[in-house]
Amino acid sequence: MSPLAGKTIVLWDALALLPPSILQSWQTLGIQYVKIYLPNDPIPDNLSEYDYHLSALTPEAFEQLREWIAQHLGTLNILIHLSAILHPLTPIEYTPYDSWQHTIDYNLNQPFLLINQLLPALKCSNQSDIFLANHCMHNTSVAYWGSFYVSQIALQALEKILQEELRHTTIQIHQLDLTQHPTPLRATALPASSPLPPTTSILEQINQILSNRFNRP
Repeated sequence: MSPLAGKTIVLWDALALLPPSILQSWQTLGIQYVKIYLPNDPIPDNLSEYDYHLSALTPEAFEQLREWIAQHLGTLNILIHLSAILHPLTPIEYTPYDSWQHTIDYNLNQPFLLINQLLPALKCSNQSDIFLANHCMHNTSVAYWGSFYVSQIALQALEKILQEELRHTTIQIHQLDLTQHPTPLRATALPASSPLPPTTSILEQINQILSNRFNRP
């Protein structure tokens, strides 16, 4: 049985890295999940009662999300954050400030707000997990990656801080390695790159981590 069975999950996946077929299969496993839609995301016609459309990317909107989850779900077992944005690769000298700020806000500040507001619900669970995606695609050179690279390194620092602060709680922090996945970000940044070899899927990474955590075969 899937280690996700019977869990309550909040999913932020604006890149649609988990296909609809997986989300449909979750329902048959008794998985209650909330998929977060951002203000500019296309909203499906069949939006379920447990999908949540953020009214804005502000602290107040995330507080409303926290209250909604407390009212409708109570406890929360798993938070999965897969989203990121990438503006065109540009030298720092020519990077507009609004582009820099937008990337930092989306890739770093919004995950912070999400975790900041949902930690109380995660603490209500006997065991809970936070999954943060690592999208860094550079090899040795970081030139031109600008705010995207800064946001990804800062997100890794946030992950380390959380690991230490939550060491004596039932919450664990995990990094999902998406550096070798054929994501939309990679297609945009590296359109001429060679096809990637088969790799462990995002769901397989999550299941393996949770199986190890719960000592399941």
